[in-house]
Amino acid sequence: MKKFLSMLLILALAASVFTACGDKPASSGSTTDAPAASSSEPEPQEPPYDPAVLTGLPKSDDYPEGQRVTAVMVNNISNTSYQQARPQNGLSEADVLIEIKVEGGITRFCALFTDYRDLPEICPVRSARDQFFQLILPLQPLYVHIGESVVQTQYVKDYSYQDMDLNLDRMGDFPRDASKGNVAREHTAYVDGDFIQKAIDALGADTRRDYTSPIFDFVNYNEPARVLTGDNALGITIEHSQSYRTYFDWDAAAGKYLMSQYSYAARDILPSTDANNGTQLSFDNVIVLFTDFDVYPDPGGSGYDLQKVDYTFGGVGYYFNGGKAEPIRWKKGSPLEALYLVDTEGNETSVKVNPGKTYLQWWTWKRPESSAMTRARQPRIRPRCPPATTARWKTLKKRTADPRPSRVAPPANARGADPVLCINNGKELKPVKRMIAFALAVMLAFGMTACGDNTSSGTQSASSASAPGASPLIPDGPAPEINLITGEALAEGLAAGDRPVAVMVNNAQAALPQRGIGSADAVFEMVTEGGITRLLALYADKDTVPQVGPVRSARDQHLQCAMPLNSVIVHIGTSIYAENLLNQYQYSTINGMYLGSTSFVFDEARSAAGYANEHCWYTDAALIAAGMEKLGLSGTGASQALFDFVAHDAQPVVPAQGDAADVAFSFSDSGAVTLTYDAAAAKYLKTAYGAPQVDESTGAQLAFDNVLVLFTDIKLKNPDDPNNLVTDFAMSSGTGYYCYGGKFRAVTWEKGNPEDPLRLKDENGAALQVNVGKSYVAIVGKDREGTLLFGGVSHGRHRRRGRVFGRAERRGGFGRTGAVRCTGDKNKSGRLFYQPSAFACCRRVPYSGLPTYAVKSMLLPSGSRNPMARYPHG
Repeated sequence: MKKFLSMLLILALAASVFTACGDKPASSGSTTDAPAASSSEPEPQEPPYDPAVLTGLPKSDDYPEGQRVTAVMVNNISNTSYQQARPQNGLSEADVLIEIKVEGGITRFCALFTDYRDLPEICPVRSARDQFFQLILPLQPLYVHIGESVVQTQYVKDYSYQDMDLNLDRMGDFPRDASKGNVAREHTAYVDGDFIQKAIDALGADTRRDYTSPIFDFVNYNEPARVLTGDNALGITIEHSQSYRTYFDWDAAAGKYLMSQYSYAARDILPSTDANNGTQLSFDNVIVLFTDFDVYPDPGGSGYDLQKVDYTFGGVGYYFNGGKAEPIRWKKGSPLEALYLVDTEGNETSVKVNPGKTYLQWWTWKRPESSAMTRARQPRIRPRCPPATTARWKTLKKRTADPRPSRVAPPANARGADPVLCINNGKELKPVKRMIAFALAVMLAFGMTACGDNTSSGTQSASSASAPGASPLIPDGPAPEINLITGEALAEGLAAGDRPVAVMVNNAQAALPQRGIGSADAVFEMVTEGGITRLLALYADKDTVPQVGPVRSARDQHLQCAMPLNSVIVHIGTSIYAENLLNQYQYSTINGMYLGSTSFVFDEARSAAGYANEHCWYTDAALIAAGMEKLGLSGTGASQALFDFVAHDAQPVVPAQGDAADVAFSFSDSGAVTLTYDAAAAKYLKTAYGAPQVDESTGAQLAFDNVLVLFTDIKLKNPDDPNNLVTDFAMSSGTGYYCYGGKFRAVTWEKGNPEDPLRLKDENGAALQVNVGKSYVAIVGKDREGTLLFGGVSHGRHRRRGRVFGRAERRGGFGRTGAVRCTGDKNKSGRLFYQPSAFACCRRVPYSGLPTYAVKSMLLPSGSRNPMARYPHG
């Protein structure tokens, strides 16, 4: 019924658009209409809107116009009576309170204040961390703290923030609160308005800043507050670690969320109060966002698990207001880009935040016992949620939970369930449907066409001729009666035109062995960043896809190989470039960032065995089908074969240029690959990282009938930015080699636009037919062509060129992720860099025996779409 009413609304809007688009009168010889008679009543004027930057509320008479906001780092430890920072002073005055884990499972606050001049005592002040600095950097606040991590020190240098950085360590002395009693000295330091002014004068800080927009896209305070459309959220539990949990209870009378925290020292949940006035902290808005957390390496052996928070590619979360919860997405990108909240439909609609004070928290996907949920009100013992509706955001999969420590088995239908926000009535938060947004987009597209200039009929406007995606992704004509990926005869259950499935599979050495890739009909392998490759596994029959993974994020070079086939693309997350490509072509995919447990499952046993969480996500045919059903994706519509195949009932054509019993090459200095021809099996067997690459599900080594090694120009997306290691593939044309049956021949290839298929030609320019069977396709940089060997003999067309990636030498003792000392031709002096995950980028800095960290998030390329452009912070 809802869908029916929605469509009626859309049709009504469409009718109004087309009605408004009537013929335009000719300009010559026409008379102008008489002006309307003036009315004696003045036209109503819009009330002025000038919101406060942190709250979105009207500015007070004493609002500090042209002054920077102030951010103060506040301690939150509560381990023992001696290691005790609670209750803190002054937090009830904060307009925005940010809480993030720092180390040892402990969280810390960054409190944002509009005006430092009248601040009361803020205590205890603590050291700065880069995860907070990256969030507040777009606001350019006065940043008050005592000390900082080594990573934060580098950030201050990189962004030349010394003039706004009030590190009180530089003052030499600061006031302490003697009333704190017998607690550690570091929990007694405080600041107030007078001392901040003293620090500004002593350090020469710049206090002037004009803000052009607020921190969030607030609802206009002249209009009624927005009522959230989600389910009730009368209580929220956020478990940062076993000993650090934050709770919120909705107080309908006050219209606020009241904050409490678990105190390990007291072994109890206590209200979070302000020691200055005894009031409980309360907030109009609570925003909980999810992202990847990692740990910086610890070369000095200090034992601290210094947290690294990844803001590069955004994520999902919840917005709580008025006792309601609403699922959202968030974006950020580089440290200079502001936080941007958007809806879950993928159409980049900004989330309107109601004016008021805000609690903002980032939460790791990786906490095994973590959950963000509403809960029933109970004294003392508070269950995380009613049984059978617990959401574990680390795994994005649904399982039941009991208030007691023991756990019960998940329900039979749990695998296909949505990630839920557990509420006290047991309902689920459903993802927002995309149907209405899509239909409106189509209606508006046709409406704009109808509203075009009618004076030049029969001609096409320049804008429509060059619109993105003008070339169709699905060629005209019927699909060939073959398996579109292997060229073989159609197997039972596979029909002509069935869409293939393309899964992004992690290929980092730490993720091996993978599952399901031995069953793939074709595998593409390409470098992503840092010399690491990623696989695109193609399956012709979507109904027989085995459990495959670990599933990883999409890259634009892989998408350009899958999109011409009209594949159902399956991935978890995207790079900003891949997201732009999908948006440009309005290409819907199965993305785990939005579908969660509907289409993906987390392997707990693999995680328990020590694999990083990003190496533990999998999908299969049933999960993919569930995602397609949820998104309304069709399973048919493919009409393009991967290659121009030899007829499946004809004899194979064996290349005759030379022997290729062994095919060896490297994507980078750490990405060597060998394919050895097994004459008995008539297959090429793949080796990677110096060992046979096997399918964990079967134990069999990866085997292929066809091997294609194609060369192209590969550069960096932004070569002027040393922090951006993302690769840029020229996918227009190139050279390469085709191997089959232990033989090879030289080929050329061409592709063109992202929607264009890959086409192979022989040395004479004629179309090359590929033999039927499974194919392995490696797209490699031209600078690596000199590494290609057939039976140990080089047949590269060109001499080896300068490297994109320097040789790397693994060094131990830097934690699980390790560190790399580069010794390549472009790094003769030796440089140390650190890359904790496939999402992270790093800044290379001089190596001097001990590391100097300068880890920074990826910056958007010049000229690319900046989602934050609408709401710059001055």
